[in-house]
Amino acid sequence: GCKATSKTMMQPVKILRSVLSIQTTLSKYHPLLIEGHSLDNRDPSTVATQITNNLRRSWKERNVTKPIILITQGDPLTERGISAITRCVANNLGIKRCLVCLDEQIDPEHAILADRHDVLYELTYSQ
Repeated sequence: GCKATSKTMMQPVKILRSVLSIQTTLSKYHPLLIEGHSLDNRDPSTVATQITNNLRRSWKERNVTKPIILITQGDPLTERGISAITRCVANNLGIKRCLVCLDEQIDPEHAILADRHDVLYELTYSQ
């Protein structure tokens, strides 16, 4: 599985607040965005393996040299669906994540419930 174990150490998340800090920070990475539905009932490990294999093949052909960071939306972790799939992809690739949460006025609980496993940076949708 791709779930975090109790041995997983959570590192501090850096909150990116300004457009300049977002641009400066994220320009150091090759961004990876994976979009999907929270109600996807497929096995997340199987889906993540297929995505991972396709990405590795594509990056090898393109000679990607920057470190990769997975940009994820602030969905809470569920057993299936996009939050489980993206966690598995990050785990399979050994990469960190950047979390984008909805602004508090749009959804007050979105950031609170977000899965922050292996997240280095966090910002809000309006930024």
